[in-house]
Amino acid sequence: MFIAGYHRIRPLSDWAVRAIPLYLVGRGLQMQVRLEQAGSWDQIQVKRLEWLDEHRSWLEQVVASAVH
Repeated sequence: MFIAGYHRIRPLSDWAVRAIPLYLVGRGLQMQVRLEQAGSWDQIQVKRLEWLDEHRSWLEQVVASAVH
């Protein structure tokens, strides 16, 4: 719903459909690095990153269906 609503206001290109799931992974990695630099570890964050990696193609399909 978030993607479809955003798309209604500011149309997303096919490139964005592929990029959004990748950006989610990138943001998760950024958060993990910050935790590690602070000397911390969050197993939940690691599980989220693993899930995003395993389901990236499905996420692309979901984003594409919201846009098209």
